[in-house]
Amino acid sequence: MSMDDVDKIVAEARNNFPRVRVTGGVSPEEIEQLETLVGKLPPTYEYFLSKYGTLGFYGLEIYGLIKGNITGEGPPNAYFMTKSDLDDGTIPPGHVVVASTGYGPVFLLKCATGEVAGWNYTGEVDDELPTFKSFEAFLDDAASQTIADYKAENGQS
Repeated sequence: MSMDDVDKIVAEARNNFPRVRVTGGVSPEEIEQLETLVGKLPPTYEYFLSKYGTLGFYGLEIYGLIKGNITGEGPPNAYFMTKSDLDDGTIPPGHVVVASTGYGPVFLLKCATGEVAGWNYTGEVDDELPTFKSFEAFLDDAASQTIADYKAENGQS
């Protein structure tokens, strides 16, 4: 998967929902602030931040950076969510919070490898949640599942 795949996933969301929220791409300097906190980001997540900032539709929130307000409080701000969890010691260094399950666990992007895994705040990977080899694989799965759920709930095939 690649940066083109990230664009295709966002386009698919826009084709299926009347309201898809992105906060707008952020500057390299804003990305550097997150990297100062966690280390070098994987290229596709850096691309996602530079082009879209964050992504939200039909209850799915992919955390990123909010242009002009990257340290602002609350989701979908990855900087705020990551920093607060690092400060609390509830996630390991070198990870970014990229989404929440909505019922407790979060999805963490491991900067060194690009993998995304569920994290249950007890200090370990949540084995009940899938692990993804890359941010774009996680994004594809989350968006595809959200689109499928929406279509099923609205009698679409």
